[in-house]
Amino acid sequence: KGFIKLNKIVHPLKNGSTPSEGRFENNGINYYRSQDFSLYDIEVNQYITEEFNKKIFRSYVRKNDILLAVVGATLGKVCFINSYDLEGNINQNIAKISIKDESFLSEFIAIFLHSTIGQNLIYRYATITTQAYLNNEQLGQIPIPHIDKPTQQQIVFTYQNAYTQKQQKETQAKQLLESIDTYLLNELGIVLHTKKNTAKDRIFLSSFREVVGSRIDPKLYDNVTKEIKNAISNAIYPKLALKELIIQSAAGDWGIEDEETEIDGYTKCLVIRATEFDNKGNLNLENSRVKYRLIKNEKLKSIDVKAGDLLIEKSGGSTDQPVGRIAIITKEYLENNHLGYSNFIHKIRLDETKILPDYAFYFLKAVHNIKLTDAMQSQTNGIRNLIMSNYFNQKIVLPTIKKQDEIVKHIKHIQQQIKKLKADATSILENAKAEVEKMILG
Repeated sequence: KGFIKLNKIVHPLKNGSTPSEGRFENNGINYYRSQDFSLYDIEVNQYITEEFNKKIFRSYVRKNDILLAVVGATLGKVCFINSYDLEGNINQNIAKISIKDESFLSEFIAIFLHSTIGQNLIYRYATITTQAYLNNEQLGQIPIPHIDKPTQQQIVFTYQNAYTQKQQKETQAKQLLESIDTYLLNELGIVLHTKKNTAKDRIFLSSFREVVGSRIDPKLYDNVTKEIKNAISNAIYPKLALKELIIQSAAGDWGIEDEETEIDGYTKCLVIRATEFDNKGNLNLENSRVKYRLIKNEKLKSIDVKAGDLLIEKSGGSTDQPVGRIAIITKEYLENNHLGYSNFIHKIRLDETKILPDYAFYFLKAVHNIKLTDAMQSQTNGIRNLIMSNYFNQKIVLPTIKKQDEIVKHIKHIQQQIKKLKADATSILENAKAEVEKMILG
């Protein structure tokens, strides 16, 4: 079969360009960065600027082109442009690969570059320094297996079929994840009404007595917030303010830089930040970006992280991400590390004779998802801050401990189903990749 260098079968390799000014608009030009894509998925950004439009012809990508990230942490990411709707421009960290040799299928080349074999070749030809990169000359030297077209088509079919199955599993997992809040609210008798957004519905009145001495913020008093609070107040079980359930409350500490040297009076800790809060589950501490810092032993005693403690994101957020996300410390997190948490995080410990920590976690997570915490925050200089007095005064619906345990067990069963679906999705694709590599190697 043999191999042929990539530069022999492609049009001249080109990189994109990043506009120096402009803005994102819905009627702009599709614009892609390396963090926006995987093999068959791509997040569309639309950018508009006259200067950018003039540059577009140099690096415009079309249907059947391949995108390859060639710089830094995303080096080796591959995307296949499989639709005219996805045509657009790329930034300078991406190479455009356009196949000219009709004996090769573009999608096969994309799958090959995405495979373990292809990724190993990319890193072999790249320059690995402080920031790894692959220039077009190096990229052009990568050997491509010269196999017959029917085998290429079989490889493409095998991968497409596996990818479709993977997407189906992921869709099922997403639907189950979204069902958790619905189940919890239904069990508690919390009925949320469909929000209307007419001018009439956005007009509201508040009495002077309600506002005096308080923060003048429309979100605290608007119709949406009132409806959510009323729905919680009308739940079928008793309620207590969160502050009445707290037995310990402690701010975090960022500590000092870990220089890989021991310092008397300090302990090396994995310091949890808002970055580790996983919007889909709990905490993601199994990633390369976690931070280890040195925390004073005296401070560690007051932080006193234990299983069942709840962490509240009190500062940070973004335009479309309110603060107030919640996480729970589990035994597994404590097994491998001393844990701390940053000063943008607040910890609470609850009275377990009144409320189960897991139940509190799921309830507060649902409250955040239905946007009630959006009315408990202020924003200065682009940073959102949770107003802790408002957060601690919110009402918590309290069924019996037995009912709380029933709810927790049901949600954990759903989470196990989600975990299995995700594992199945990964397995399907990995098996397909192994099968494809066997076909490539013959």
